[in-house]
Amino acid sequence: MPISIQFQYQEHEGQRPNDGADHNEQIEVGDGEAALIPAVGDTVSYMSYEYDYDSKGTLIEDSGRDVTAARLVKTRHFGYHGGRLQWVNIVVTDVPEGKMPLRLKE
Repeated sequence: MPISIQFQYQEHEGQRPNDGADHNEQIEVGDGEAALIPAVGDTVSYMSYEYDYDSKGTLIEDSGRDVTAARLVKTRHFGYHGGRLQWVNIVVTDVPEGKMPLRLKE
């Protein structure tokens, strides 16, 4: 049974994550494939999107562009149906300033 993984972004002080996925492409793990699911406190990188806003905070249409997001895992929620894992929702936030270089080898 395939497993679907979704990352949802939450601002550091936010009450709840933004609606919708923070990644561009569907992340699925097929039958027989290994799934590495990040733990709380891990950092993850994936292709995301970024939009521009005007001075009033209104979205500028067609301003979206692909960016590589580096995020810190806050929470994980696993969905089981029929006794089998079917999806994982992972809430992520921004990596604290200056912390990402400490996690990566040059």
